[in-house]
Amino acid sequence: MTFTEDEFLEWKEHDVTKAFFAKVFAKREEIKEDLIHQLYENPEFACGKAMLAEELLAMDYETFSEKTK
Repeated sequence: MTFTEDEFLEWKEHDVTKAFFAKVFAKREEIKEDLIHQLYENPEFACGKAMLAEELLAMDYETFSEKTK
């Protein structure tokens, strides 16, 4: 499925999308705090989860369209 840049930007501005990304951001912050306090038995796994959240938060149209081709 292909999306135009306008469709992507419209989706990014949708209230549900904004709420989703706010939750992703909050979860990433929680993981970072837990890492600081050494609450994970496997910190590498937690770092991977935080990095995935960061990639989702930073995704722009060009990155998104590369992934859907």
